[in-house]
Amino acid sequence: MPQDSESFTENNERLKVQASTNASSSFRSNDDHIIRKRMLDLSPSTKDFLAGGIAGVASVVGGAPLDILRIRLQQPNSARLSLRQGLHGIVATEGLRALFRGTA
Repeated sequence: MPQDSESFTENNERLKVQASTNASSSFRSNDDHIIRKRMLDLSPSTKDFLAGGIAGVASVVGGAPLDILRIRLQQPNSARLSLRQGLHGIVATEGLRALFRGTA
């Protein structure tokens, strides 16, 4: 009889885990559906506005460090450095924040 009670307990625990997993995945898929539906309910002008904002942020984050590096490498007192050496020199001496200095 002890084997039966142990197997019953193991099966019960396994069923509890399966039930909690199914409930959480069902809850997640329900939330995903609501979020997708709300995103689809946006007007076209709102979607365009959001897309433009995201593109603007991406261009500043990607372009500002390259612009800083270009300006530093064009200085007359800078040695002939590669892009990698120039980038490493800026980050090593002034820190990572120096690449975004001057962006609003």
